[in-house]
Amino acid sequence: MLNHITGPISKVISFSITIIYDAIASPYPVPTFFLTTNP
Repeated sequence: MLNHITGPISKVISFSITIIYDAIASPYPVPTFFLTTNP
């Protein structure tokens, strides 16, 4: 039951962290972005 709540939330959090990290730290955001989101 908790997984239905924490699953999407953790996905959204890691997704936004990835976007923020790529925007700030990476000169090549697109390759890092796809590498991070595709397990």
